[in-house]
Amino acid sequence: MANSATNLSEGIKRLRKELKMTQSEFGKLFTPPATKGIVSKWENGKSVPSNERLERLSEITGLSVENLIFGSLKGSLAALLRRLFDFWE
Repeated sequence: MANSATNLSEGIKRLRKELKMTQSEFGKLFTPPATKGIVSKWENGKSVPSNERLERLSEITGLSVENLIFGSLKGSLAALLRRLFDFWE
């Protein structure tokens, strides 16, 4: 099962792409703005947003901070089932 850092980094990248924004544009949604390099680090799992920026992500997405970090239970179960099926093949 994916870890919380992976869930968060993949979620940030997916959100930015859904918004059709560059990393620089996406970074401007935060106060203070996040640079392109910072957004890149978030997306690659090399760092995580501060608590304030996580709260802002929660506002943008309408998801709880916990859901952003850990993913949904449904998504976690689906990932686990895929890994089990792959294992047994």
